[in-house]
Amino acid sequence: IYINGLFLMYFRGLLYCSHCCEVVTSPVFKMHLEIFLNCQSQSKFTVKIKLLQKSISSLLESATMDDGSYEVTSVLKKEVGFLNCYVQSLTSHPSSCIGLEEIVLSEA
Repeated sequence: IYINGLFLMYFRGLLYCSHCCEVVTSPVFKMHLEIFLNCQSQSKFTVKIKLLQKSISSLLESATMDDGSYEVTSVLKKEVGFLNCYVQSLTSHPSSCIGLEEIVLSEA
């Protein structure tokens, strides 16, 4: 099992950290989600955004199934609202893509 950058071993009903060999009593699960957007002002480019945990949770809250899994079709064409992002990458080959990553702005 790979969680938050660590490999965990499952043995006799317990999770163990493969780095320190300690029992993991309450692991923290984080999700990774990148979305692709249609952007009228940049119609020549595909816009890809790597979302933060808070945005992922907000987007997926209505998509959760009874068994804890997610239904992809329930988030297609869903509006995400305003996001603060920085440009992570800009590529033109093999296709034109602007890669953005969501950030939290610190309050002054």
